[in-house]
Amino acid sequence: MKAYNAVNQLINAATKFDATSKSGALLQGDATTTGLQTALRSMIGSLAGSGGALQRLSDVGVSIAKDAAGDLAVDSARLAKALKDPAAVQAFFISGADASDSTAGFATRLSGFLQSAIGSGGMLGSKTGSLRDQKTSNTKSQEKLSDRLTLVEERMRKQYTALDTKMASLNALSAYVTQQVATWNKSTD
Repeated sequence: MKAYNAVNQLINAATKFDATSKSGALLQGDATTTGLQTALRSMIGSLAGSGGALQRLSDVGVSIAKDAAGDLAVDSARLAKALKDPAAVQAFFISGADASDSTAGFATRLSGFLQSAIGSGGMLGSKTGSLRDQKTSNTKSQEKLSDRLTLVEERMRKQYTALDTKMASLNALSAYVTQQVATWNKSTD
């Protein structure tokens, strides 16, 4: 329960939106992260076990709290009632051969879910690989853009230098022509 609540709080913090500052957290709107949280919450409310007296985690006294945070809470009365039949509690948590078995207990199904979520080929592993690939691609794009900008800068400097040289030449020519016109006007007066 502590681990679930810690993960839930981590996801809440990473996906929150602060209305006062109008800014989102790092993973706000990330479908993989919110999908993982939704799947975990769905797992908490789903049926588990072999169809015995305890079929949901809430039958054992553990459910999602009614607050906005979505953490797990314990109903002591329900837990005490469920623990009066330890065999039923054990069957609820550990039954069935594996997570794909329809009679799989809650712990078995949760373990299977977590392996598919956080295992090397799981949802988070795939997302991590995808983000790494995007980062590599982004770095390459930045390097290409930087190279292009360097070439544009060099070209612009050459053009500006050529223009500056041409302007100096034209200014000198203009001064010479002005002097010649002034000299010509003096000689014709």
